[in-house]
Amino acid sequence: MNFNERPKKFPVKIWSTAVVLSLSIALSACGDSNKVSDTSTKAAETGSGQPAENSVNDSKTSPDGAATDSKETTGPVTTPKVETPDNPQTPSSGANPYEVAGIDNPDKFNEIFKAVQTAVASGSKEQVAEYVLFPLRVNENGKSKNVKDKSAFIADYDNIMTDSVKKALADQKLNTLFVNYQGVMAGNGEIWFGASADEKDKYGIIAINKDEPGTSK
Repeated sequence: MNFNERPKKFPVKIWSTAVVLSLSIALSACGDSNKVSDTSTKAAETGSGQPAENSVNDSKTSPDGAATDSKETTGPVTTPKVETPDNPQTPSSGANPYEVAGIDNPDKFNEIFKAVQTAVASGSKEQVAEYVLFPLRVNENGKSKNVKDKSAFIADYDNIMTDSVKKALADQKLNTLFVNYQGVMAGNGEIWFGASADEKDKYGIIAINKDEPGTSK
């Protein structure tokens, strides 16, 4: 071997390629780091690793005539799951979908609800009156009045049980009833059901909202 021979120079082209490749890898790693940082920031803002979902608010009318929200209420909201011909659902053993409304016997309530639907559909004022828990609250034009007894209800039946109220009740299915601490709601709040404070397992109509949902004050 000739020790006086100078080592060959490293090819410039290969050296340049190596430098460019190293820079590319460094920049790529930096970009991934920024993505992780962005994801962590979003997670911290939303409280989870998932993006925040947009909430959809359905306007309802409460028994006192005020607009309420099915997604954001001060009381718990549940959707009953009971077996119906149109949408069969089997509740878990011992489940009571109406418990939050103070209804202890769900089977009895279902029976009453169907009986009210039948009575209203047949136009039997006296029979409908049997399923009202007096005094009945009736909300209209931002104002409320109490119907004190059966005779007063029957006398003013056509004014209270309007076509929109009747339709809301007729179209309502058991498995889609809205339930919260105020009671059980049919339609968009046209009719509210509840439990008697004086008699066990007695359920019936507690309020009628004649206004369009969300218009009462």
